[in-house]
Amino acid sequence: MNAFRKGLALLLLGFCLLGLAARPLGLTAIALYQRYASPYKGFDCAYGALTRGQSCSEFGKQAVAEHGLLGGVHLLQTRFDDCAWAAARIRQLQRQADGSWQCQGTHCNGNGTFKCW
Repeated sequence: MNAFRKGLALLLLGFCLLGLAARPLGLTAIALYQRYASPYKGFDCAYGALTRGQSCSEFGKQAVAEHGLLGGVHLLQTRFDDCAWAAARIRQLQRQADGSWQCQGTHCNGNGTFKCW
């Protein structure tokens, strides 16, 4: 029984250490995305462009910092759903305005239309 308790304690310690490491690893992954991938896609997301609020990666950084990796990823998935809706709304606005709706800022593709990946 003593060996079982020792093994269980080591297993729980491992999970605790993994949990402690998960948050900084998640934040590092987001920072690397912002630094190296985001500049190639236009720096901004549809949700941030439509609401003039935080980009999804900024939201993700805040969510992981406040709620840990698992909680942050769950909140970020909801945000990605909202971002997909925002991209569809922007495309709808562009069609309704017959191309005259012009986006401004880093989320534009250079000819006044929104780019979304």
